[in-house]
Amino acid sequence: MSEHTSKASISGMREGYSDYAVSQHNAIANGLETAVSQLVDTFQFKQTSDAYINLVDLGAADGVNSFPVIKRFATTLNKKISSLSIQVSHVDLPSADFNDLSRNIFQHEQSYRQTLSKENINLHSVIVPGSFYDCFLPENSADILFSTTSLHYASKPAAILSKHVHPLCAVGNEEKTAWEELSATDLNTALKHIHSSLKPGGKFWAVVPGHSRDDSTGEIKNYWYREVLDVMSQQLLQLVDKGIVSQESWNNFVLPVHQRHMSHWQKWFSENDSMFQVDFLYAEEQDNPYLQKFTNSHQDVNLFADEYLSSIRAWSEQIIMQLLPDIEQRNLFFEGLRNQFVQTPDRFDKDTYSIYIGATRL
Repeated sequence: MSEHTSKASISGMREGYSDYAVSQHNAIANGLETAVSQLVDTFQFKQTSDAYINLVDLGAADGVNSFPVIKRFATTLNKKISSLSIQVSHVDLPSADFNDLSRNIFQHEQSYRQTLSKENINLHSVIVPGSFYDCFLPENSADILFSTTSLHYASKPAAILSKHVHPLCAVGNEEKTAWEELSATDLNTALKHIHSSLKPGGKFWAVVPGHSRDDSTGEIKNYWYREVLDVMSQQLLQLVDKGIVSQESWNNFVLPVHQRHMSHWQKWFSENDSMFQVDFLYAEEQDNPYLQKFTNSHQDVNLFADEYLSSIRAWSEQIIMQLLPDIEQRNLFFEGLRNQFVQTPDRFDKDTYSIYIGATRL
């Protein structure tokens, strides 16, 4: 097997990503109250006044999906202390659009700075280029660290995928073993860096795309955008067959993600029980919000297709660009995807399967 050289794993999200990230926003919102009640409410301040908190947003993207979390966490903490200062550290890959993130922090109507400035909280915002596969913060520096829909990204591609863009659909022992080994290594690396960054007693919350399995057969049932990624794979392989995409380009392409099963997280925390106390660990499946809107309001199916395509294109275009650098080719590719949304909308009913992790650093 030839060396896999895709750079998809280091691609940042495009500008305006959160404008279309409704599924991500919903997954975060579904777990927020549990995080507040079981993690933030139980956070222990070391003093009763003039407290300083470092709140870390790991995998910030353009920041907008993190703003409700920051506001909710900060207002909860502010009720527990007489005078509070908060530094919000936004961490994302060096390739991310930090101009967009910076604008949103200081100008977006939903920004936490607009809300929390009225709460008499002393605020500082910091942008940190880094990866959870490296030492992204000094040791023992974070009080509360959260990561929403980002910890599933791989550190690098593990192997060529011959029939699909998603590692969960690897075929043959070589492909499957390579991705399973990288998944275990990446999880261990990321959680150890998170542990190192947190102060003892610090809190960790994550919303992570995962996958479910059939209890009787062990076969994969669902994961984020499963049907969408199946259609993407079929369309791209057709372009390979037509010679529009070279076989070499396909061999060096993959969606660089791990959508782990709950058991992978349970195993890691069990084997590293001296590092974290697990406060909660559970999973939820979420229906497609665009299809729900279409069904409930009896919209034109074309409107559903347009809105859903915008959400898919927001996170996938930077990756698809590696195979289809020409904008006209990408437009044709996404138009084909849109046609599938129009023809068989019910096929895309289940949109996400998310795992929620809450833990305290020991």
